[in-house]
Amino acid sequence: MGYNTLVGQPADCNRNRGVPEIDGACARVIVAAALLEAEPSDSERNMASTLLHSAIKCGQDDPTILIRAALQLCVLGEFEEARRIALHAGEIRPIPDSAPVATFLHVTSVIAQVWGDEAGATATFAEALAHHRESQASARSLARLYGSQGREREARTVLPHQLGERTGDPRWHRVTRGPSRRSRLPNKHRKMLERAVTHRRRGDEAGASRLVARVNKRCGRDPDCHLEAALATLEPWPDLAKEYLRQAVEVAPEDPVILTQAASLSFYHREFESARRWLEAAKRRAPPGFVFENDLVWLEGRLASLRGDDDLALHALSRAFEQDPAGVAVGRALAEFHASRGRPIEGLEVALEALAHRPNDPALGRTKARILEHLGVRPD
Repeated sequence: MGYNTLVGQPADCNRNRGVPEIDGACARVIVAAALLEAEPSDSERNMASTLLHSAIKCGQDDPTILIRAALQLCVLGEFEEARRIALHAGEIRPIPDSAPVATFLHVTSVIAQVWGDEAGATATFAEALAHHRESQASARSLARLYGSQGREREARTVLPHQLGERTGDPRWHRVTRGPSRRSRLPNKHRKMLERAVTHRRRGDEAGASRLVARVNKRCGRDPDCHLEAALATLEPWPDLAKEYLRQAVEVAPEDPVILTQAASLSFYHREFESARRWLEAAKRRAPPGFVFENDLVWLEGRLASLRGDDDLALHALSRAFEQDPAGVAVGRALAEFHASRGRPIEGLEVALEALAHRPNDPALGRTKARILEHLGVRPD
């Protein structure tokens, strides 16, 4: 009998009437989780329920699959069934690693809370979080419970590690040398650039040039000022942004921060050879613990994927996502890379993990929707 390589389940369990053509129990749980991720419609809930019960049938001897399915049954409100499945999973054999243990405890906590055992739910959510510090669902649930009990201070201690704000997209990093550094492009000069863009749109090239010249004079030999001017003109005036970027690198050719931003902006402009050249220069000059190290890894993965070096791309993008799972661009890049290489379920799982950090993010939501469509999952 053949086996599905994703979940190790008998191949004859991969087809059931009424279930979308999704191979394997684990894959069905992931698709169901994607359908339930954000305010699902009735048809999405029905399809998710069908997928979950099919997955439970196919994965009845795999505790990890059963626990993940039980968690989604809680989302559907099927608490009694979730409890039955979770308890059965715990009886099969020891759960292999900390994340499924945390999920098992999370399911138990949700059920305890539904049944009014608030103290038991609080204790078990805390135990789940101790097993798996990255458990977003347990962190949020525990914080809400603490808050309802008037334990605001404890609620605040749970969330910062879990829900810290990180941009994850090198193009939009604020260029900093430290937490208190002021902008090097004064507000009045930033407004000059805005006015220059307006003049240019009206066809007044001379007026635009005069304002740009005043900004250039202010920036002088300050590479950070040129870089901030490049960021300010990136969307409305790309050619001017490129010129500011060139000047920033010309003034500070050994500065890894400037080189990293230059590589990122070149990638944005689809100038991939320049991006690669500045990326390599930044890597050579970056000190240990470099503040933008993960941006370099992310960019290396994106460039590798474009030139077909899939091994390097997967390694770099996975490493970047591991370091910054809350980064929208980081999560999207890895999810879409998996999907583009024929691994849509792995891509969907990455998108869901990223959405756990960034609920309702529209870009991640679009990535999730595209992968579901690729899988043929189209609820009415």
